[in-house]
Amino acid sequence: MSTRNTQCIYSDDGKILPLVFGDDFSASIGPNVAITENRKFCQLNFDIDFSAGFQYAVYSADYLGYANLDSGVQASITALYYFSGQTAQATTEADINGPFTGYFDKHDDIAIATWSPCGSQGLLNINSQIALNSDSDSQSGVISTEKIKSSFVHQLYIKWRSC
Repeated sequence: MSTRNTQCIYSDDGKILPLVFGDDFSASIGPNVAITENRKFCQLNFDIDFSAGFQYAVYSADYLGYANLDSGVQASITALYYFSGQTAQATTEADINGPFTGYFDKHDDIAIATWSPCGSQGLLNINSQIALNSDSDSQSGVISTEKIKSSFVHQLYIKWRSC
């Protein structure tokens, strides 16, 4: 996925960062579907400038989208968060088990807060992934962006603190 299809707009208070992925961030599984379509990922890098003497962390995430899964199909939505040059990482995962058809809204709390370096710049990296697995080759499923205004939304909640 290309970051050119991703929109990033901070809330006025600097605490919410919604990411809206383009149409190509969808996965499908089933008969006559290439295995390469079962999993999609997007690596995002944010070079965020902020006031010296502060640092920030992503502390929770919301996932919004649409899925249509046969019985026996499992969808997973995963995100890995880390700052360049640091070893600490945080991961969130949301799972949907078929049968399921409809919109989903999953909220994850990040158990380990990963803080940016103290200072005025922090390169935040987010590796987002959607994947489908099934019990048999005859089952079908899609986790799609086409049913929700051509977008998959991943909303990050950010907290700030003094160094």
